[in-house]
Amino acid sequence: MERRIIADDDYYYKKKKNKIDAADFDGYAYFFDQNEKFVTGLVYENGKIVGTIGAAPKNAKVTAQIQVCTDWYSRTCRGGICTDYEYTHTTCETYYVDSASSAGSTISLVGISGGSGGGTIADILSISNDLREQWNRLTQAERDYFTLKPWLLLDAFSAQKRAEMATEYFYCNAYADETIGNAFKHTFWSATLAMLVGPRTALEMTDAHESNDFTNLRSQMDLHNNDLGINIYKSLSLSNRNEAKITEEVLKAIALGKGRYMTSSTTLAPTDGTTRCK
Repeated sequence: MERRIIADDDYYYKKKKNKIDAADFDGYAYFFDQNEKFVTGLVYENGKIVGTIGAAPKNAKVTAQIQVCTDWYSRTCRGGICTDYEYTHTTCETYYVDSASSAGSTISLVGISGGSGGGTIADILSISNDLREQWNRLTQAERDYFTLKPWLLLDAFSAQKRAEMATEYFYCNAYADETIGNAFKHTFWSATLAMLVGPRTALEMTDAHESNDFTNLRSQMDLHNNDLGINIYKSLSLSNRNEAKITEEVLKAIALGKGRYMTSSTTLAPTDGTTRCK
């Protein structure tokens, strides 16, 4: 049996500034058999079971319907070298939600992943020296996060590389922290992550990059720019959710003063259109 835990979007936002506690979990637990067929599901509110998901119940009130969808990806491996995962198709089935007969018990989120992966962290890092070097640059919070969700690691590295390349192109320095270019990099990076893994997962990953520290000025700056990038991506129409449009909109937002950068150790200022080399 495989168990997949899916949090409500609002759950992560409401817990963002606090430690995420399993006793407060809002979302769903889906159970699949060895043939990857959906078996049953549970609905959680504040860590308690409030509903079950399955076939239409007999002589019971149906409170809602829910679609259980699975995105399918594939990759090719040869000689220990594997390609990136590529999307192939999505399957969806409709099930019924019935109110639970009892409050149930709290759910444990420890060691539970949100989907199926393609190997361990060690397997992924064995692909190249570049991947190992990027892993060494991660915070401990990021390493903990990707150890539980290794299938996200390649997307994370891809977004980071794209952000560094774009910042080097437009600002001629991808590694200067207290600059408008750094604000651009964080905004572009988080928007690209949202494109690759979805907005809520991108928010989790960018917060982990800041070691979940929401207090010091530098973290506040980076978190502001990370959130800006995710919101830029969310504002795009489906047909415009591509890297070219993200680049255009991020540059525009930075020029309009929507980003933040440090002008001193105690001061943040709005970004502007200056200091670009292209």
